[in-house]
Amino acid sequence: MKIRDIEALWLGERREFSLGELCELSGCTEHEIRELIDYGVLAPLREAAPTPVFSGLHLMIARTARRLGRDLELEPHGVALMIELLDRIRELEAQVRDLHARLPDES
Repeated sequence: MKIRDIEALWLGERREFSLGELCELSGCTEHEIRELIDYGVLAPLREAAPTPVFSGLHLMIARTARRLGRDLELEPHGVALMIELLDRIRELEAQVRDLHARLPDES
């Protein structure tokens, strides 16, 4: 895990960012962030607010999306799909860990 990802995890849900701050900290353009919103990858904390507000988790997702798009030369819909697949993998890994923890100890 990279330092920036650790920073985003540390920020967690407590720190909130405006759209401009999210763009600056993630390296994404406003257009890219809006595409992530349109594809359902990001959902502002308060939809009804005059300007979107995002969390530290959103920052981590935006940074990951930017890296995927840049490194793999993916179009926005491809980035959205990759983010969804990575989330699903994390969920499945957590389920496997939970199931392993429930197994009787063989020692």
